[in-house]
Amino acid sequence: MTDLLRRCVEAATHAPSKHNAQPWRFEIADGVVELHADGSRAMPVSDPQGRELVISCGAALYALRLAMRCEGREPVTALFPEGAGFSLLARVTPGRPVSPTVSDMAAYAAIPVRHTDRGPLDADAMEPGAPFLLQDAAEAEGATLHLVATPGLRQTLAALIGRADRVWSRDPAFEAELREWSDGIPVAARGPGATGSYRAAYVQRDFDLTGDVPRATTYGVDRPLAAVLWTDGDRPADWLRAGMALEAVLLRATVLGVSASFLNQPIELPAMRAKLRQELMLPGFPQLVLRLGVGSDGAPTPRRPVDEVATGLS
Repeated sequence: MTDLLRRCVEAATHAPSKHNAQPWRFEIADGVVELHADGSRAMPVSDPQGRELVISCGAALYALRLAMRCEGREPVTALFPEGAGFSLLARVTPGRPVSPTVSDMAAYAAIPVRHTDRGPLDADAMEPGAPFLLQDAAEAEGATLHLVATPGLRQTLAALIGRADRVWSRDPAFEAELREWSDGIPVAARGPGATGSYRAAYVQRDFDLTGDVPRATTYGVDRPLAAVLWTDGDRPADWLRAGMALEAVLLRATVLGVSASFLNQPIELPAMRAKLRQELMLPGFPQLVLRLGVGSDGAPTPRRPVDEVATGLS
């Protein structure tokens, strides 16, 4: 059982997280895995409520559940078993033996392969049904993936992202926070930097604070599909479900040959988050903005060793 749980936790460590902070801890005892939020890896400037931290942990939780199912055991999952005010986000117990589906196994194989791609993305190169399969993946985890498909709404979203990016770029406290955490993102995975990003369809966050990213004269074809992941509510349980839906979407995308990265600048500013919800006429609360399309191979980001984030596996 210990070996099985180690494989499950290792799968969880490959989940995406804000600035690759990997803000999770796992405590294993009596064959049960507890997922905790690691407050030492919080970002109080851009994520004062810990919303994105919990979303990141939700993505790890989905990967852990998927791994357990593919290892032959039903994951019996309790969310916030001690209440929403505690660091304990979920408790997962291996249940009865199960046979994973072909889809499960494909997603499981995609876990170590998936990574954020901040390079040019081409939505036109995706299989025609891919966006709808991604919507199905989100819906199965209790969230909705809203595709921003019309020219007018794309322009509205692009303008909001650009405005929010300018607000953040003028905030010294945010720059200091970003600088602290961007060390965990290799140069090859930081995207085009400000120069290339501002020539893209949507402005991406500039992780090139040290000037290490090569200044490209061209950015390439950038025709991504933007999508907003939203939930009915906006409480910690909704954030956790948003994270599980995010990982489900990203793994399904990887299987389909679709890359993704994030455009969360307006989501992190309360007024602009409300504006985005209003302009896109969303019935719920936007939690993340994704850009989707066929991209390059990109570069993975390093992961914390299992024994650094987990106790009880020795």
